[in-house]
Amino acid sequence: MRKDVRIGLSIGGVLLAVLIVYLLVPKDANNNPTQTQGSPNWSFSPGGLVDVGNPNDFTPTVTAKSPGTLSAWVVIDGVTSNTVNITFY
Repeated sequence: MRKDVRIGLSIGGVLLAVLIVYLLVPKDANNNPTQTQGSPNWSFSPGGLVDVGNPNDFTPTVTAKSPGTLSAWVVIDGVTSNTVNITFY
């Protein structure tokens, strides 16, 4: 699974609207989808880099506001995901 991504915010000087949709699929120790007991707790850092939609959902969205590197992770039922880094340039 790729954990570092680069996305351009403009092409030829034209500013693009960049919307990222995260998808949380909880899995057990055997990598099988499982039911959760709680709600996801997403973290996006630095928070000022993006606008976050549906932050307490299994499919939050982020819209880039400026160039920079965004780190994102989620905690659910006491388990912390890998961190995904997206660089907007």
